[in-house]
Amino acid sequence: MTLYWEDAFGKEYFIKISDGVGGWVDVYHETNGDGGMDRISVGALARKIMMLGVQRGTPYGYSLYEFQVNGSPTTSVEEPSGVIPSDLALDEPFPNPFNPSTQIRFSLAEPGECTLAVFDLLGRQVATLIDGVRPAGMQIISWNASGQPAGVYFCRLQTAGIVIARKLVLAR
Repeated sequence: MTLYWEDAFGKEYFIKISDGVGGWVDVYHETNGDGGMDRISVGALARKIMMLGVQRGTPYGYSLYEFQVNGSPTTSVEEPSGVIPSDLALDEPFPNPFNPSTQIRFSLAEPGECTLAVFDLLGRQVATLIDGVRPAGMQIISWNASGQPAGVYFCRLQTAGIVIARKLVLAR
């Protein structure tokens, strides 16, 4: 990951990650930051990431031009972990906005026919991510939108007559 600081930088700060289910875990602690550009190697998978400022480098707070996270997105669906959710759910995609990939997490309370598709603002289906019988449990799939123009999209999960949708923003 790379942090591009403005003049108001963090002299001391933590980088924390979360899988979106458990709590936050410290993966980096800077104690003598000097602004500019900080390249940090984390080497861990996460659904959420944050910078927690402890001490400012100037009296003006913390200000980042850019907080860039790099990695290799997964391209397959993660099978259920053995924990069966009590409800059907479609979480907010992460990251969102994204470029060019995002992860979509959903839960099925019971096995069954399931369709996960992506639509543009005109209602045209631009991708089918899942179409078939899926087992019960938590599942994650990545959507690589490198062939799509920047804009707003919707992912739609449909199963057993129930439809849930979430907004996606592809930023270039």
